[in-house]
Amino acid sequence: MRLLPLFTFKPIPSVESETRLLSIPSLRASWPDALIAFFFFAMPSIKIMGEALFLAMAVAGLYLYWQGPRLVLPKRIWCLAASLAALLVLKALSLFWAADLQLAGRDVATHLHLLLFTPVLILLMRATHPWRAALTGITAALLFCGGWAIVHALYVEDVIRHRLEVGAQNALILCAIVVPYTLWLSLVWLRSRQTLILLAVLAGWLTVAVSASRTPFLVLLLLSLVIVFWYFRRLPRVWLASLLIFGAAISVALYTPTGKSSTLAISVQVQRALTEIEQYNSNAVSDTSVGNRLELWAIAREAFWEAPWLGHGAGSAPTLVKQYAPEKSSRMLKHHFHNQYFQIATELGAVGLLLLATLLAAAWFALRASSSLITESAAVFLASTLLLGVTSIFLKQGLLNTFFIGSLSVLCAAAIHNAPSKRVVKAIL
Repeated sequence: MRLLPLFTFKPIPSVESETRLLSIPSLRASWPDALIAFFFFAMPSIKIMGEALFLAMAVAGLYLYWQGPRLVLPKRIWCLAASLAALLVLKALSLFWAADLQLAGRDVATHLHLLLFTPVLILLMRATHPWRAALTGITAALLFCGGWAIVHALYVEDVIRHRLEVGAQNALILCAIVVPYTLWLSLVWLRSRQTLILLAVLAGWLTVAVSASRTPFLVLLLLSLVIVFWYFRRLPRVWLASLLIFGAAISVALYTPTGKSSTLAISVQVQRALTEIEQYNSNAVSDTSVGNRLELWAIAREAFWEAPWLGHGAGSAPTLVKQYAPEKSSRMLKHHFHNQYFQIATELGAVGLLLLATLLAAAWFALRASSSLITESAAVFLASTLLLGVTSIFLKQGLLNTFFIGSLSVLCAAAIHNAPSKRVVKAIL
């Protein structure tokens, strides 16, 4: 059987070729690489542009598949695509038992991104260096967001009340994108020591700090420490010195005054979180951010046991909040439960949780058998997604769905490109 011309057998890329950014002439020479770079730049930086590019890439991928030659993907990639589709199918089936068909239909439409994984991957496979192109766009995005964060901190009087959003819909969505971006570039910088990469990493930290988002900052801190520990695991003295320097830098950054004579938002937010937890425990009133989440989670637990197997149907969270919220609730967010796992459990029950676990496991098995950089990038992406899902969501809103599926697609494309020759042959023959 004739091999597809898309695949050429070449040695596995070295560390230098994996971590090097694409130049402007290289982006001009390969339009798929340029599209990947612009897509990852646009998601946190330009409103609506990331979702529009994602849809355009899916349409282009379908056109390329129709025109041929047909791309044959490894079985592990098809397993991931099937797990994504299965979650959407369950949501669609829940229309039969959902209480509000309008909310359920809207929720199903929001998750149509899950079906676009394969078309987008087909397009990304035409790129010469998909992961390097993504890193180029990520670097530009973090530098842009960092510059925006500096201006925001200098000229906005209350950075907690007026949250940093840049091109995302809100600060939490921005951080859900910036945290994996920063972790990915941290892995790259540890290998390459490029100054531009280091500046982008620092810009990512600044963006998360100024955004006044507590959980994303803690997730970024925790996973950064894990990365440093893993990289210097055979050099304990270097790891300890890095830990001390890292802690000192974070401590200084937290209490650095901004242009409006107030400290960076994270230090204020930590104390605020402790106060809100104490207030909620004393009178169980949900008029604070933390208290609001604690009450939403209590509602979700109660609602789950009413329909533990198949849930209440897609998009049922607003209805459940109104139904189970106590009368003393004064400020309840009614669109979701601020927890991905409670969200899935209440809407789709234990079956939905099982499909979500299957999806994440399939993503890991599809990406782990690749080069070390791609495997580690996949690990920090999935870890940050799982941790951020404790107090927020990653499969509910349009831009978040775009980021999740787009990131999986480019990581899978890079994993296939960097696979050993025998595995590529087996996947094509």
